[in-house]
Parts: sequence; C-alpha cells; structure tokens
Amino acid sequence: LLLLLNVVQMIQTGGELFEAVQLSRVFKDGKTFVDSTPKREPELILKDYQSKKDDPDFDLKNFVLDNFYLPADPSHGGEIDNSTMDNYISSLWPILTRKPKYPHPWSTLIQVYNDYVVPGGRFGEFYYWDTYFTCLGMARKGQYEMLVNMVKNFVYIQDKVGLIPNGARTYFAS
Repeated sequence: LLLLLNVVQMIQTGGELFEAVQLSRVFKDGKTFVDSTPKREPELILKDYQSKKDDPDFDLKNFVLDNFYLPADPSHGGEIDNSTMDNYISSLWPILTRKPKYPHPWSTLIQVYNDYVVPGGRFGEFYYWDTYFTCLGMARKGQYEMLVNMVKNFVYIQDKVGLIPNGARTYFAS
C-alpha cells in the first residue's frame, strides 16, 4: 500500500499535474480529480503531461479526461419516508449503502470487503466520524448486521494501513 500510495499521490494528490488541475479548476470541486483513477501507468501519464503541457494547443481538461476515469456519479434512487425524523434517517440508509468495490490498483479508494454506508450520495467511501454516528443510529434501530460490517471494515483498514484514516481513501492515510 505504501508504494502504491506514493505513486498515486504523485499523480492525483500532489505534484505539478495535481496543482495544474486544481488551480485551473478543471472540475467544479477539488474531490473529483483525487478520486479519479489513471487509465494507464501513472508515471507515463505524468511524462506525457510534462512533454505536452507547454504546447499552444494543449487542453488540460481533455488531457485529464483522456487519461483518467472519473468517479461514477452514484444513483440517488430510493424512496424517502419523511413522516418522522427516525423514518427519514432509516430510509436513507439503503440509499447510502455501498457494496464493496475492488478498486483498480491506481485508485485512491481503499478496498474493504463488507457493505458500508456513506455520509451522502456523492461519496464512494465511508468516513470515520460519520460512520461512528451512523453506527450509533443503526444500533438504536437494531441494524446490527450493517453495523458489524462497518466495524469489520474499520478493523481491516486498521490492520492493512496501520490506522483508521478520516476516509477510506489513500490520501487520507498519508
């Protein structure tokens, strides 16, 4: 993981390509690029960027779109019951539940093996404190299977990374 972390950081979370993408606001937020996955060897992408960036016809956004898979926009389907606060929160959990993904080796997503709940529809990963409070609510509502799944994911990440980062992304583990 540490070797992978260094390569990914060089491309998606640090260095001149990262700075160019973030400073030129290629995307509407700063999370899209760091959650993107290189389509090929990160070192080759960086080498191509360095050789092309000064060309008069260079288009940074097209370069990024040609070389990175953007994070999927999760669906927001599902019925929300807002008759009471309890029902509203309980009806969100299935919508915000994610199945474990087997991320590409260059993805910033830290792999886990159990279902989990994300803090909002745009996220593909869970977050430490959000998960803690979600688990408190799930315990109150008897949702023990999901609660245990999320705790197992924390234990796995603790064993694999050596800590539980703020979120299940490699850039939070650095």
